[in-house]
Amino acid sequence: MRIWIEGEERDGLGAEIAAGARRLREGGSAPRFLAPQHSALLLREAVSEEEYDRTYSRLLQMRCGVDTGDFNVPRRKGPAGMLAGWVRALLWRVLRYQHERMALQQNTINELIAAAVEFERQRRRRETGELRRRIEQLEKAAGSGGGTG
Repeated sequence: MRIWIEGEERDGLGAEIAAGARRLREGGSAPRFLAPQHSALLLREAVSEEEYDRTYSRLLQMRCGVDTGDFNVPRRKGPAGMLAGWVRALLWRVLRYQHERMALQQNTINELIAAAVEFERQRRRRETGELRRRIEQLEKAAGSGGGTG
């Protein structure tokens, strides 16, 4: 399979997609979108408030989606556990449309909140920059005025 994105052939992407589809057909689970390096523990490594804000905003946007995809239903050992697991799986399939509807609403809210946080961060950076420029101008004006008195 050949895949072209923006006029450029992406070697290996087709094989990766085919392998993922094969894994799903065979009863496997979809690979997690987020890797371990997308952990909130990254916030501990921030050395400045700006870096913390940037990391927080990026992680918030990456993690704002609720996933209703299939997953392995936990089961206890023995016949009772097998029966309970089967019932849970059946209920999930029957009620999934409700979960998807609620997840869509929640995802919309989450995306709006993440966007609001990012807009607030950008606004605060602009205001801080403007205030710094004004302070510099006032200090220059006060210093070049020679002082009166």
